[in-house]
Amino acid sequence: MSFVQVADPNSQSGETGFLNVIANANFDGIIQRFLNYNGRFEIYPDCTGGVLMFNVGQFAAEWDFYFEKKTETLFGALRMVRIDSKVPVGYGQAEKQGPS
Repeated sequence: MSFVQVADPNSQSGETGFLNVIANANFDGIIQRFLNYNGRFEIYPDCTGGVLMFNVGQFAAEWDFYFEKKTETLFGALRMVRIDSKVPVGYGQAEKQGPS
């Protein structure tokens, strides 16, 4: 995932922006790799996590995420739980890659 912060005066959260997701997925036993999704993110004002929103194929996906501290890095990883009602419960994780 890559995130680009944007100013949104209507946001009720701490920060908002756009995201790009490149993912591998298992759709009923069919593995698809390097799927590319675009969407938006919002970070809670207390910086504990936020919400990811993007389309997966023709369906919208929403995920709550929470930051997890890794060693000395404050935002080294995040845990995600799918919150939309169109699919069974989903979960995932992401870890920070690179220096930025």
